Amino acid sequence: METQTSKLTAKPWRVGDAGHTIFGPPNGNPSPVTVGTGIKTKEEAAFIIKACNNFEQLVASVQNLLEDIDALQSVDDLALSVSRSRSWFSVLRANSLLDDIRTS
Repeated sequence: METQTSKLTAKPWRVGDAGHTIFGPPNGNPSPVTVGTGIKTKEEAAFIIKACNNFEQLVASVQNLLEDIDALQSVDDLALSVSRSRSWFSVLRANSLLDDIRTS
């Protein structure tokens, strides 16, 4: 079971039976925490659930990429290629966006 370290509602989130409400995990109460309501379609609700339930894994993947790129750069004294530079800046940008999301 994943440890929840943020102030967000515990995960996994799930879509309610009608498909227009998102709930937190079962918590022993008849009504679990409502995370979102008024979602237009079941497809939108499913997308939100998938994105939010996988957020921590995405963050970990970006952090791993940053560490790997740092390790490669420290071993490889060759000039950065265009593709390596683009990859590096893409990962940095993704990490920055994730930081913005985590702190909002």
